[in-house]
Amino acid sequence: VIGKYNKLENKIPALDSCELNNFLSMKNFLFTYIEINNEIPAENLSSTIRELFLNVYQNKKNQWDSQCGSIYEEIDIDKTIKKVEWWKNDGVLELLDYRDGFALIRRGDMLYNFIDKDGKILSIEWFTHCKEFKDGFARVLRKDELYNFIDTNGNFLSNEWFNFVFEFNEGYAVVRNEHSMLYNFIDKNGKYLFDKWFDCAFISNFEKGFARVQRTEDELWNFMDKEGNYLSNEWFDYVTNFDNNGIAIVTRAGNLTNNFITTYGVLLSDVWFKNVY
Repeated sequence: VIGKYNKLENKIPALDSCELNNFLSMKNFLFTYIEINNEIPAENLSSTIRELFLNVYQNKKNQWDSQCGSIYEEIDIDKTIKKVEWWKNDGVLELLDYRDGFALIRRGDMLYNFIDKDGKILSIEWFTHCKEFKDGFARVLRKDELYNFIDTNGNFLSNEWFNFVFEFNEGYAVVRNEHSMLYNFIDKNGKYLFDKWFDCAFISNFEKGFARVQRTEDELWNFMDKEGNYLSNEWFDYVTNFDNNGIAIVTRAGNLTNNFITTYGVLLSDVWFKNVY
């Protein structure tokens, strides 16, 4: 949609509302339009954005609302002009939707950061990858391929950087040590859940109070609670997360038959089945 417009026309062509919806937001449209229109003189930048705003946003808003839902927040055009002037000068190529007051931005060198609605950059450090904020924290990947979490004040959760991290769930996130490759869980205060680190092939985040654990030696699975206890004496070929009823599917090692298990470690049937759903 955007790539068609090589210069400002007297009449803005009609835009398909759902294509614009897929393009994330009106702010993205404005920024991307200006980015590809490098021939627009700086002194004409504000009037160009204002004309886009009046001709496209206001005239199309009712149509977008009816076809795609009311997802476009009202734009302060003067603040938008200020942001785009900064945008154009700083070589930023992409802006994603706001969440928890911040939006992801990408520079021309393919590094990411966060920007608030006043145009302030969150971190002095730029990252090779970022996730959007969730419950006050965002996962970031540094140039040296190590992970951490950053909060909305620009502070990192831990002084340590990790080989890998999952996002938070049920108050904890999985982290894997950079050097030992062992696993643990970290809370939102930067405190580890366990004194010991776990040598395993994989650990999931907690779901319904249990994490799925795959041990290294035979790649079999079990469940672990927040005290570090395993749910079952038997290890399985595979296990699913517990559903809202507190039931998970387990696949027996060796014969690959299936059963259901509760959060109390009780199998629901004495019979094992070829298929369960």
